[in-house]
Amino acid sequence: MRGRIPIVGYNRAYGAVLERLAGLAVPTIAVVAGAAVGGGVGFVAASDFTLAHAGATFRLPEVTLGLPPAQVAPFVADRIGRVRALQLMLTAELLDAQAALRCGWSTGSPPTTPSSRRNSPRTLAALERGGARGGARELGVVGGDPSTSPQRSGRLGVEQLGG
Repeated sequence: MRGRIPIVGYNRAYGAVLERLAGLAVPTIAVVAGAAVGGGVGFVAASDFTLAHAGATFRLPEVTLGLPPAQVAPFVADRIGRVRALQLMLTAELLDAQAALRCGWSTGSPPTTPSSRRNSPRTLAALERGGARGGARELGVVGGDPSTSPQRSGRLGVEQLGG
């Protein structure tokens, strides 16, 4: 076959979507209510917070098809660590919601009833109290912007303190 294979363009476009999601200047929350598989794991990994329902599962099965999870790999490694990411990519291990919480893919579970909303994860409660309003500044300081350097972070901090 001559020319480009169409899937290559789609694959690269998906990578660009994940980069945009990861680089948003507001906190992002992914909610997993079923299976996050392959590319779906990319959305989870590129989000700032992930809430997994009790029946949620996470898996990178590309290796079973003889493919690398190329577009999601950097986001997964950034989210859960290089070694654990590599282990999950090479074994296609299926994680349930509790295992995802332990390895860092999940932040907690979503509030599904009025009583569970009162006991929602601290991160959501903090965002509801107004932490999200300053999110653009915080994400810029800790790396939402790939060009962020320690010097730039220091300048942003000084600017935010009125200096």
